[in-house]
Amino acid sequence: MLIKGKVKGETYQKLMEYLINKSNIFEVAIHTEQYIERTNRYLKIFLNGENCTLKDLAKNYSKEYLEYMSEKYKDNIEIYGKEVYNFTSPDGGKRAIKDHINWIYYNYITSEFVNKYKEEMILKKVSDPSYTRYFFKLSDRLKKEILSKNSVYDWMFPYSVEDIMFYNDKDIMYASETHENMFDVYCKNKKEYNYFKKIGIKFYKKYTFDGENGLDIILD
Repeated sequence: MLIKGKVKGETYQKLMEYLINKSNIFEVAIHTEQYIERTNRYLKIFLNGENCTLKDLAKNYSKEYLEYMSEKYKDNIEIYGKEVYNFTSPDGGKRAIKDHINWIYYNYITSEFVNKYKEEMILKKVSDPSYTRYFFKLSDRLKKEILSKNSVYDWMFPYSVEDIMFYNDKDIMYASETHENMFDVYCKNKKEYNYFKKIGIKFYKKYTFDGENGLDIILD
């Protein structure tokens, strides 16, 4: 059932608690950057210029930090001296800097996530050149991580691993594609459906149940 609107705060917490109690496998996606070699070259320039480590750069990451870095390096000869860019606006150089720092941050924190939960990892699957999917056992510390978020949009580039999914063995309980604003919860019966509505979940369609398990769809 496709979820309508933003799921955050208490609604997010109760939805995640329900899914955690009903699931035993947690899946995430990590996307692969197309221009990773260029970003790694930029990273060396940033680390030398700021006299910092990658961990320091990630710790400083914020909107204000992006503005500071993009302004400082927009005309840097090491970055642009030997390359020709056809920017569509005067701020194109600054945007390019921000894009690369976003990827640097994303690559760092997603790598940290995988390393943190490597003991829980069940499977790593490269199903497409653009992203890799990771499957984890739902341990207590991973449950705590899930509940530390406040919104389904907290699982999104560049702040986190993305496209989270919950399974009860092979049965999908929840699937998301955050950048496409698509969130699906798989409701098995009337009791579950009513519970989701009670905690504040809204759906794009109205549903009725024929008995306990039968499902009819009524378009809004």
